[in-house]
Amino acid sequence: MRFADKGAVTNFRRTLDLKNAVATVTYTSNGINYKREYIASLKDRVIMVRVTADRPGSIDCDLQLRSPFKQYTRAIKGKQLSLSGNTSSVDNKTGKLQYEVRALPIAEGGSIRATDSLLSVSKANSLTVFISISTNFINYRTLGNDPVLLNDQRLNTVSRKPFASLKQQHIDLYKKYVDRVSLDLGSNEAANQPTDERIKAFAQTNDPALVSLYFQFGRYLLICSSMPGSQPANLQGKWNHLLSPPWDSKYTVNINTEMNYWPAEVTALPEMHEPLFKMLEEVIRYR
Repeated sequence: MRFADKGAVTNFRRTLDLKNAVATVTYTSNGINYKREYIASLKDRVIMVRVTADRPGSIDCDLQLRSPFKQYTRAIKGKQLSLSGNTSSVDNKTGKLQYEVRALPIAEGGSIRATDSLLSVSKANSLTVFISISTNFINYRTLGNDPVLLNDQRLNTVSRKPFASLKQQHIDLYKKYVDRVSLDLGSNEAANQPTDERIKAFAQTNDPALVSLYFQFGRYLLICSSMPGSQPANLQGKWNHLLSPPWDSKYTVNINTEMNYWPAEVTALPEMHEPLFKMLEEVIRYR
């Protein structure tokens, strides 16, 4: 998302709300207050980006899909962006996953115009971008899903609903798990500082609330990386940004799988074990 230059940026703030699993960016530019919300919906299996401003007609940006893969195909399907291809080959192993990323922008007010490889949003009051990512993966030994069909189904479903409703459904599902446990170790003035500064100062300061925050951050990561019906949490997790990461994003079951799933039972998240148990059953059944 490339936004038009609207002058100096002030009041920049970036947050991750662990109570609702919503990331937010707010800032002021040219006297206009902007807000961006990012949600990886646990309910609808899409990423949602919501851009708003406190002055009508203030949202201008270009939308384009890119990938670190060397070979891929980009296309514009109506008012949707598409990027598709096959995974790379590495270490004498041929990449066999077929994938498609689809982005559907919906603007309130203004217009959306297509060019060769991007969509330009002009003078919108608000903008919601739905991103669906699918592959042909079924399980560790079976391929055959249709990623295009999966993306069609997901985007058709979410595009008919208001963003506020989709957001609330995501929050309700997340809170079903995260609200089971709270941890209060006390708080002091240190809790009012930005999180990065609190982490740097932790060795020299008394900040018990950071320990509680870190505890809940671990639960947030497990909920978001091992929901029932998905794949189990691996070494680098779903947040890995490299095509060939250290230790290959494997499960390394001698220690890393145990570390990932330590919070499942002791912090009241037993359902998050389900993807791991399902994979173990598949490995036993098909070996």
